[in-house]
Amino acid sequence: MFRYIYLIRRREHVRLNENIYKIGLTFQGIKEFNKPEFDYGNGLEINSMLIVDDVIGAKDELKHLFKAKYASVKEQTGDDDCFAGNINEMLLDFKEVAESNKVYHQYYEPNMCQCLR
Repeated sequence: MFRYIYLIRRREHVRLNENIYKIGLTFQGIKEFNKPEFDYGNGLEINSMLIVDDVIGAKDELKHLFKAKYASVKEQTGDDDCFAGNINEMLLDFKEVAESNKVYHQYYEPNMCQCLR
């Protein structure tokens, strides 16, 4: 079973052109984003999605790093995995953490964002 960490921009932040991004993990890949309970569907921007060995450790490390470097927007989004900041810097941090957790495959290339519409 593959394990993914991801960096996305939710559709409401894409629509409003806000630099707010969410980090997370999944065991189901892109299929998870289309599930009604996640409500990520149309307009979601996937900035990076990587298969890693220790998905929980990688997400915890990302969250710790992002809390130290980027502005938390938990009050605005209701989600403590959402951060405001420069996407290029976030992608570099994302890749660095992923590489330290044994990246197996780049599901989406950084800087080649995919939008689900």
